[in-house]
Amino acid sequence: MNARVEDKSGEELINIISENVGRMLRRKMDAVTCIRIAAEEAAENWDSSLLDGNFSYVSGKCSPVIGHDSANKNCDIHKKNVNVFR
Repeated sequence: MNARVEDKSGEELINIISENVGRMLRRKMDAVTCIRIAAEEAAENWDSSLLDGNFSYVSGKCSPVIGHDSANKNCDIHKKNVNVFR
């Protein structure tokens, strides 16, 4: 390992950390932009004829979580409006 100990001022450390965090956030924003562009292209090219009619939407909020009480009051809306989500 190429570890070394250097004497640095607090201001210098803040500048280094700021640069690293800024670089990380720019990369994350670029990744999100790429995902958004791909999602928009997929939505524009959506071919509903490929759907076999057996397509159901279920919110991830209502998915059971192992080892956790998954009783979620927001999931009752799916039961009341089952025709909308089917």
